[in-house]
Amino acid sequence: MYAMAFTLRPTAGLTFRILPGSILDIATYPFVPPTALSGFLRRLAMMSAGLEFPNTGPNDENTPFYALPRQLVALGAYPLGACTRPPHRTYRKGPRDFGHNAFSTIYRGKTKGPENIQLHTWEYLLADAFIGYVVSEDCEELGRLTALKGYGAKLGKEGFAFVEGINGPFALEPIETQASPSVVVPADALFDKNPQVAADIFTLYSFVWRSTPAGQSQAPQRRRRAGRLEPVYSSNPFDQHPSPIVGYKPFVATLLKPGSRVTLDFWHHGEVFFPAVLIDVLQGEISDDN
Repeated sequence: MYAMAFTLRPTAGLTFRILPGSILDIATYPFVPPTALSGFLRRLAMMSAGLEFPNTGPNDENTPFYALPRQLVALGAYPLGACTRPPHRTYRKGPRDFGHNAFSTIYRGKTKGPENIQLHTWEYLLADAFIGYVVSEDCEELGRLTALKGYGAKLGKEGFAFVEGINGPFALEPIETQASPSVVVPADALFDKNPQVAADIFTLYSFVWRSTPAGQSQAPQRRRRAGRLEPVYSSNPFDQHPSPIVGYKPFVATLLKPGSRVTLDFWHHGEVFFPAVLIDVLQGEISDDN
């Protein structure tokens, strides 16, 4: 097993919306979720290859997924140094448009359109930098991501960041020991061996992947079904085709307090410790329903 570490430098506060949640109370994770990091790095890979940046949203019809391939497992990114924990909580109330002047006019006639008034309570995660991790059994494929240094884009629901530095790939060794995890830990595995440990609990997600014929993991696929061509999918992060992803599967994860030490099966390098079970969970399932 191999790993690569990415130093992400945010340009301002970031928001990684906790779902499901209220449309008026926008809460954030205190770290970059694994799926968000995967999508962020995939978009940077496309940019580095000179491709158009894919703008997608949950309200788009048949929204495509853009993420790192299944063999490159993103473990999330975590604040380096001082950060806001809990996140900074503020209010976004009033008109969305900076040029809005209806409230200050002497005479208010018929409005030209909706006021677009915001009523949100909003959380921001503030940190100087984040350290993100991607692991893989394929060192060569992982090493291709060194091309992402210097690229940046939107990260999460709100905010931007760029890749300031990259370390690796470096080899990981399996070990069962007591250590401080460098990433989140699936709750079941944590509390099974460490029932008394204190941790914050979050619902996270892993990808559910489309099944692909043997030997075609890197090739775009186009199939004819019911008289029409199916979309093309690809597991190459540097091309323009969407990822072969069906959707998400939730799981419960824990974030330990800094310095907390627990007993688990880890993959490690120096002071970096990744729970083995987290890698298995985040690699995701393969769906037979395509």
